[in-house]
Amino acid sequence: LRNLSPDQHLAIGKALAPLRKEQILIIGSGSSVHGFDVTEQQSDAFMNELIKTLTQYDEHEREKVLLNWDRVLPYARLNQPREDHFIPLHVIVGAAGSDRGQVLNPNVSTSQASFKFGV
Repeated sequence: LRNLSPDQHLAIGKALAPLRKEQILIIGSGSSVHGFDVTEQQSDAFMNELIKTLTQYDEHEREKVLLNWDRVLPYARLNQPREDHFIPLHVIVGAAGSDRGQVLNPNVSTSQASFKFGV
C-alpha cells in the first residue's frame, strides 16, 4: 500500500486471517510508542488504554478504537507522530478476529509491551 490507512490495514489482516488455520504465524513489527517528546506519564496513559483495548475489548470495540486511534487514545499523536511504526498493529488485529490480545512481556515498561493473539 502507498498509504497508512487504518481501515485498509485492518482489511489486509482480515484477508490474511485464514492463514492462521494453516498454522501460519502472522507477525507484525512496529513500536507502540515512537514519540521523542512524550513524557512517561503521557506514554503510560496511551499504553494503558491501548493494552486495555487489545486485551479486554471484543473485536468490534477494538476495531472502532484502532480506526480512530489518533482521536480516542490519550496523547496519541505525541506517542505516534506518524502511523508508520503503529500501523502493523492494525494488520495483526485484523488477522486476530475475535481473539483477544495478551501481553507477552508484562514485566517490562508499558512502552515496550509486545502482544500476541490466539497463539
